[in-house]
Amino acid sequence: MKLGKWGGINVYIHWTFWVLIGFYLVTVSLQSGPLAGAVVSAFVLSVFACVALHEFGHAGAAAYFGIRTLDITLLPIGGMARLEHLPEKPYQELVIALAGPAVNFAIAGLLVPLLLLGTMPLPGPPLVDGELGFAGQLLAANLILAIFNLLPAFPMDGGRVLRSLLAMRLGHLRATEIAARVGRWMAFLFGILGIYYGSFMTVLLAVFVFVAGTAELIAARVRAMGQGLEGSAYPQSASGQTWQTSAWPPGSNVFPGQVWERTSRAESVDDEVIDAVEVRELPRHHLEPPRSDHS
Repeated sequence: MKLGKWGGINVYIHWTFWVLIGFYLVTVSLQSGPLAGAVVSAFVLSVFACVALHEFGHAGAAAYFGIRTLDITLLPIGGMARLEHLPEKPYQELVIALAGPAVNFAIAGLLVPLLLLGTMPLPGPPLVDGELGFAGQLLAANLILAIFNLLPAFPMDGGRVLRSLLAMRLGHLRATEIAARVGRWMAFLFGILGIYYGSFMTVLLAVFVFVAGTAELIAARVRAMGQGLEGSAYPQSASGQTWQTSAWPPGSNVFPGQVWERTSRAESVDDEVIDAVEVRELPRHHLEPPRSDHS
């Protein structure tokens, strides 16, 4: 469901979000009355407004480096800003990753004087501590969002911060492998805590961290192998081995700028059909300029 377009960025909300709102509205209303249910629903909506601002923080930092944000999607487990492409340099990823939690810290800072002055005397939702008040719980929620997102659970913000710092010394792929490994252990911890406390959302978050982190790791490996990136986890070895990417048909631009070579033929009726990309390890002396019949 599309909520609108701000700053040239389409903002969507997943349908399961409304299931979450309906769950809180019904369960709290049955337990504490319709007013309490409405307050809780308003509080959840306010928290997700802060989540949206968090994602716009990422988008703003990305725009500073010339990276366009394709869209922002709000999910029951949080938000996701989809960038046009990855940052080219580690410090750019570091800034973009930190921009989201920085927005939550800023929101919390703005709520402090309102809380002290008592200008938001709304009743607090009976989720944590009703006596804390609406503003107090919203302040606490933003602090929790910021700190939780800074946990090194790749591909969450903290995991991206970890990868960017490692990439400054180890290269993008090796840093991704380490960050993904740490993220998997964090996902395992989330899963245990979710099962122990009976929190379905925490278990769902654990699955997301594991699956999304693994997907990014695979993508990073394919990209590094295809482009022969220096500083990757597959650098040239002492024996002169390096990664070579080949593609068919000639002219394919899957990995532009590489030496293309037909390495195999399709075993099918249609001889024109063949795998688009083949990655293999070849001695370095095989990496020679293309012949006239190659692209």
